[in-house]
Order: sequence, then C-alpha cells, then structure tokens
Amino acid sequence: MNRIDPELFRARFTDWAFAPRPDVPKLIAIDGMTSRRTHDRSAGRKALHLMSAWATSARLVVAQEVVHQ
Repeated sequence: MNRIDPELFRARFTDWAFAPRPDVPKLIAIDGMTSRRTHDRSAGRKALHLMSAWATSARLVVAQEVVHQ
C-alpha cells in the first residue's frame, strides 16, 4: 500500500486551504463538544465527546477526534 508523506501532505493541504484568502491569518481553533443522546446507561456507555480543529480562515474542519473522559 502506498503512503503519502505526512509533512508533504500537510504543506500541500495548507497551501490549498489558505490560497483563496492569503491576507487572513492562519489560525486553528480547537473546540470540544459532547453529542446529545449518544449515551446508553443500561450498556454502560458514556456520551460521545469530540475535539475538532477548525481552520478559521478556510472555514473547514481539518481534524476531528473522539476523546474519552
């Protein structure tokens, strides 16, 4: 299976994402949220918690990961 070099991908993706608005600062906002009604108390499952990285100037989510409490 072929793999993309992560650093090369990051550089190319960043260039693409910020190309339409080069004058805006490259900021990444980090946000956490808990999804409502995703728990199941009878099965012992807690609610789903997500952390997201949001590229503010490109207006897109660049990463999202499930976190455990």
